[in-house]
Amino acid sequence: MRQPFFFLKTTAVLALTLIGLGSCGEPRPAAAPANGLDPLPADANSRDAETTINDLDRALDSARALPPAIALERQRALGPRVDQAVVRCAGTRFENKAVYIQAQWRFNFDDAGNRVDAALDRLDGLEKPILKQAGRALRVQHQLREGRLITARSKAEQLIGDVPEFGFLLDLVRWHERIGGTIEISGGLDLDGVLVDPATAEEGHVLFLLLAVWNDQAAFTVQRYRSALASLNKPDCRLVLVIGDGAPRRIRDDLHEQPAASSSDVPLTVILARSVDEARSLNETWKPPFDGFTVMLGPKRRITGVALRPGDLAEAMRK
Repeated sequence: MRQPFFFLKTTAVLALTLIGLGSCGEPRPAAAPANGLDPLPADANSRDAETTINDLDRALDSARALPPAIALERQRALGPRVDQAVVRCAGTRFENKAVYIQAQWRFNFDDAGNRVDAALDRLDGLEKPILKQAGRALRVQHQLREGRLITARSKAEQLIGDVPEFGFLLDLVRWHERIGGTIEISGGLDLDGVLVDPATAEEGHVLFLLLAVWNDQAAFTVQRYRSALASLNKPDCRLVLVIGDGAPRRIRDDLHEQPAASSSDVPLTVILARSVDEARSLNETWKPPFDGFTVMLGPKRRITGVALRPGDLAEAMRK
């Protein structure tokens, strides 16, 4: 398989998916931070907290190993267990990790009110430095989601000055700053090798979904967005998949097998890179901050939303 048209950065994974962060049951020597994470101090810890956090890691690992649809619901259901871990790890060296996972879970599944900020504030207030840099990155993404662009840019620049590996955050900030403006993009080759340019029409809405490589996770992601668009009953809305790497036959077959409810009345176009040069061209055009990134264009090709979740589409179409 050739290189996909962009790389999902390790730091982006930390903030955008529920992950197991590795067992911290054994003391580790102080070392330079890797991927923006602070080294784990080698101090004493509570055996109960150690067991709790290791069990939570295993639950996260087990959830990720399941088929995508089941994995999503399994992770969503872990909320009460995450909250319990925070309680049981309080006052131990595992508290930072438990609180960070809580903030991350809330960002992904329950970001109403100040729940994400509350968890991140608690992480900031803890004495030990573990995962505080990752928490700063998560706060930037949460502020962008809430429209606090000036504060998010300032915090992103400060964090990148400390940890250059978080540079993807500035790409994300720039995309959010473009909301309300227009965009010039070129088309590409569809699954049949025919040149298409789905952004030429100036009416209606077009949702671009950018995928590094076609696999089961990508197919599930597409199904979620197709279902969300279909539920809006907007005949003038289209979905465009921009894929860096994949087999045309498998993509076509997977899309055909998706439930009718997820595709009804939603025109779909696929742009697939057929060579390294085409992949580089797509990357230069879009500069996506992470895999699964979305851009919504409204009438006259004005950007109405970026980094949208399926539940965000209706609001973006009202802009």
